[in-house]
This record gives sequence, C-alpha cells and structure tokens, in this order.
Amino acid sequence: MRRAASPTYVGCVSRGAWRRWSIVASGTALLCALPAVIAALPVPASSISAPALRARILASARVPYQGYAESTVNLGLPQLPDLHNVSTLLDGTTDQYVWYLSPAYWRADNVTGTGESDTYADGGVTYLWNYGTNLLTQVTGAQPVRLPRAPDLLPPALAQRLLNTAGRADRISRLPARRIAGMDAAGLRLVPAGTDTTIGAVDIWADPASGLPVEVQISGRGTGHQPGQPVLISTFLELRQTRPDLATVTPHPITFVL
Repeated sequence: MRRAASPTYVGCVSRGAWRRWSIVASGTALLCALPAVIAALPVPASSISAPALRARILASARVPYQGYAESTVNLGLPQLPDLHNVSTLLDGTTDQYVWYLSPAYWRADNVTGTGESDTYADGGVTYLWNYGTNLLTQVTGAQPVRLPRAPDLLPPALAQRLLNTAGRADRISRLPARRIAGMDAAGLRLVPAGTDTTIGAVDIWADPASGLPVEVQISGRGTGHQPGQPVLISTFLELRQTRPDLATVTPHPITFVL
C-alpha cells in the first residue's frame, strides 16, 4: 500500500518550487532590463580633439569588424521603375549584416522581407549575389561611375567618404559622446562652408580608440546656422571589432546553386 504524502511536506515542496521559480523569473527580468539600464547610464566624455578624431576616422579603414547596421534615408525621391533598388536605398530603410576583414576583403548582406542580396570584395574583385534570381555576378576592372550599393550606406564607408571629400574651409567640431551598439562613441560634426550644397551638417560618432565610425547622420540646411532634421541615419545596432574568418568573406559559387 502506498502512503499518502504528508500535507506539510507537499506545502514545503510547493513553497520551495515557488521560491526557485521566483529567483529564475527575477534573474530573467534583470537580464532583459540590463541593456536598457546600460544605455541609460551617463556616457563619459572623450577628451580627443576634433582634428584628432577626424584623423583616426580616416585611418580606420583597416580596422576589422563584424556587425549589423540599419540605414534610413528620407530624400523624398520618386520611385523609378528601372532603378527600384537604388530608389529603395535612397528613400527607405536598409538592413545589413557585415563582415569586414580589410579594404580588399569584406562581405555585406542586404536582408529584406522578400530576399537577400550580398556584396563581396575579394582581393580587388567584386561579386554581387542575388538570392531571388540565384545569380552571381563578377565585377572586374575599375568603375569610375556606378550606381549606389547597399554597402555604401554602412557607417564606416559613409563617414570615410564624406570626410575624404570635405573641403579645407569646412568646419569641424566635437559633439557630445553617445552610447551606440554598446560603445561609448565620440562625436564629430562637419559643417560645409560652401553655399552651393543642401547639406547642413554631417554628424559622425566613432570609437575614440580605433576611429571606427558607428553612426552617421546627414542633415539638410535649416534656419539660421542650425542644421535641419536628419535625412539620413546610418547606425550599428550590433558591433564587434573582431576579425572575421577569411572563408566568411570569400564567395563560394558552388554553394549558391539551389
């Protein structure tokens, strides 16, 4: 004959189980809230000067990294039937995973709700992979003029291009630091001196140690001396400054066949 469990024993087990699950639930809630708590903490100011930060950003082309970036552009352009991909880049949101080993070896995956298109830089040769059409295109030789591609909107590529094309009379100054993708990033503002541009300001936040840009905002001309609202925001949501494997950034055509 089986003996019935003692009511006192059952009560102790229930209270013990409840206590353990309460601890688990509290720990889970704490872990979920941790990113928001960290983001809300004050960001330490960086003492780096504007010219020094600009120099580090320009020298950061060889800094390896891996991450996930989102770019939002609002230029109010019309949809062009033959240039749908370009229209989306310049007036919409672009999500990309990127693995960057060096200027000659990197990979960027543009992910959409309907498919994926990847860009590979493989030692001076560019490969374009379209998942929807199952097509791998090899681009060789120099291209003096080409249409914009999704990787052009990544914060490092965008920041370095804008700073490289800045004029000597353009003004640079520091911006308050911000926490972006878990990093305390130093801010830099570039204000064009010419009156023949619609750009009011270019704001860049970068790792003050490596110079790697983590966010870029381009604002139109506003009223007075203040820039208007950003028309382009490109930022990392996840970022690691680590070297990806060479195999990750190397295209393997045989794997593309369905």
